[in-house]
Amino acid sequence: MRAVSLARAHQERVLAGLAAGQPAGVAGPRPTLGPAATAYDRMLMQLAEDRRRLHDIQSVERKIALKRELVPHYRDWVMGAVAAGRERGAAVQDEVVATIMVWLIDIGDFANALTVAEHVLRFRLALPERYKRDPATLVTEEIAEAALARLARGEAFALPILMELDALVDAADMPDEVRAKFNKAIGLELARAADADAALDGDAADSRIAGFAASARAEALARFRRALELNPGVGVKKNIETLDRAVRKDAAEVQETGGDPA
Repeated sequence: MRAVSLARAHQERVLAGLAAGQPAGVAGPRPTLGPAATAYDRMLMQLAEDRRRLHDIQSVERKIALKRELVPHYRDWVMGAVAAGRERGAAVQDEVVATIMVWLIDIGDFANALTVAEHVLRFRLALPERYKRDPATLVTEEIAEAALARLARGEAFALPILMELDALVDAADMPDEVRAKFNKAIGLELARAADADAALDGDAADSRIAGFAASARAEALARFRRALELNPGVGVKKNIETLDRAVRKDAAEVQETGGDPA
């Protein structure tokens, strides 16, 4: 991993902030003269060099490993631009910021990816043409696919990440198939979390939140039904059948006991 000196990191953060002095709403064009333009040109040259290194690697696994090494080199520039956007309510187009947002998703750093995505979506930064999709569609689909892959292996995926993304792209226009895939991912994680909560026993059961499993199952069912509406081929019909029975059982238990189901 290449080290970034404290002085250079500070300089890049400051210059990224200076470059953000544009009217609120949509990211404006970058300045072509001055220290901010010089700093951006330097970052673009570095990005081009690193993209060439990635292009020479055939293995996806090795590409991701290299991206993990490269991302810290750009962190101060990117987070400086994000911070400046929050403080000034303005931004400029930035291929470095847009590219590193995608790389953060690729390496599984979803929390930071969403921090950058909020900036990209708020100021309508354009993605480089090579990505083919608009930012909201790309972020939603890539994180949905990462979640689905992890859940297929029997592993959990951070529900807060999915819900944060859900709020972030709620009003965005994207293909129905992508939003269906995303709702499926949320439904699967909610169903997994409900099963895990219901399976707690012994001392661990004392930490159970009353009614969580039933609420999670009900929300999962709603997500699966929405996914099916958006794309009949999304593959959730069996999930709906299973959860529909479970939700009906939860409701019956509430009526019988007058309390919250497990």
